[in-house]
Parts: sequence; C-alpha cells; structure tokens
Amino acid sequence: MKLKIVSKGTAASTRVIDAATGKPIENVEFVAWHCKPDGVPSAIIAIANAAVDITTEAEQGDLDEHEPESASVEGVADLQQGGAAGTERNAS
Repeated sequence: MKLKIVSKGTAASTRVIDAATGKPIENVEFVAWHCKPDGVPSAIIAIANAAVDITTEAEQGDLDEHEPESASVEGVADLQQGGAAGTERNAS
C-alpha cells in the first residue's frame, strides 16, 4: 500500500490517504516530516490501533543460552553514580 500525505500547511488540514483508493487512513496519531539539506526526506506516520498479522518461525530451546552476561555488582553501582566500570571520573 502506498500512502499519500496531503496538507495545506497546517496540522488541522493534514490528511493521510491510501494513494490507490483515495480513502483516508483512520487513527493517524501524528505525521512527522524530516528533511536534511544533504539527505533524502523521510516521513514517520504513527497509527493507533493498527491491525497487524505477524507470522514468524520460532525455535524451542533453552533461554539461558541466549541471555547476555549480567554486569557485576561493582560495575552496576559505578554506573549508577555516573561513571563507567573500571574508569575514574574527572571532577574538573
């Protein structure tokens, strides 16, 4: 599906429609438009209550082998104080 953003330059006049049918897309939360001087423009369209159909393959196995190693207690305490584990902070 191709979407089309139509606007007269105000938030109240902005609409998102199905480009093929001309029908409005319902439950649009917001539209964000980004354009860098040296890049390709992009749009982000947030739709509330979007219906999705997700199909995936899953493997049954031991979850412990996929969990990352936990941080040491010293490292966690140091990070909570704003530093990094194993480094000294410069208070200048």
